[in-house]
Amino acid sequence: MEGDKSRKELEKDIKGAYVHHGINETWSNWPLRESTLQHLYNKIIELNRETQEAQRGGLLMPPFAALPTIDITGHSLGGSLAVLMAFDLSNSLSYTGMSGLAYIRVYTFGCPRHGNVSFSNAFNRLVPDCWNVINNNDIVPAIPHYPSLLSLCSCNKIRYRRHGRTVILKHDGRLLIDPNRRQKYRREVKVLRLKLAIDSHKTYSYRTHLRAAIKNEREACKSREEWKIEADYEEFDELLDRLGKCIVEARADKTRSIRILPGAT
Repeated sequence: MEGDKSRKELEKDIKGAYVHHGINETWSNWPLRESTLQHLYNKIIELNRETQEAQRGGLLMPPFAALPTIDITGHSLGGSLAVLMAFDLSNSLSYTGMSGLAYIRVYTFGCPRHGNVSFSNAFNRLVPDCWNVINNNDIVPAIPHYPSLLSLCSCNKIRYRRHGRTVILKHDGRLLIDPNRRQKYRREVKVLRLKLAIDSHKTYSYRTHLRAAIKNEREACKSREEWKIEADYEEFDELLDRLGKCIVEARADKTRSIRILPGAT
């Protein structure tokens, strides 16, 4: 009965869900959508079959016999597409009774708001493990922006609400996890007037601040056992550098970079 009630509440939220037209069209019109979801379905089934075979053969025992985990991530528009992809995948798995076959996590960086209250509620039910990392001075997560009068309106069709959990990343690496409404409001009021708000949206800025956050965590450890491995920080730093090079190469290669607007990728 509890499961039926939860499903009905989810279907109610999905029925009232609205997503920004441009972002939705970008995801829905791509041939990538169908092929990506089909690839993930096949991979989930394959991984579960391999897990079951390993368990029957005594090769995989708890706690290692966990569900396959799918990590979906993206920056800016890529973050928005990651959210819609996770939503479609989780909803399809839930609808077909396959939700118990995979665990889905989402990490976005500089992702704008793009759904109403019902979409946010539905998404949070389907994907409870979602983190929105926001550079403190990044303007993009503050949009779409609506006049303050609309915030008093109860119409879910026109109110944008951020999904998942929010992490504000300071320039010195400090993290503000799950900020309250006042803290988020103060950030957005400030960022709409800053000249560096656009530069703070760049992937280079995110990588720089993430380095600072990892460095802070490393220095906070009281012993080597807490940090586990000395090379962890260096390896992470190297991965960020490699990611930066991949982004530069992708932007320069028209076969790998999809241009939505002139000068954008």
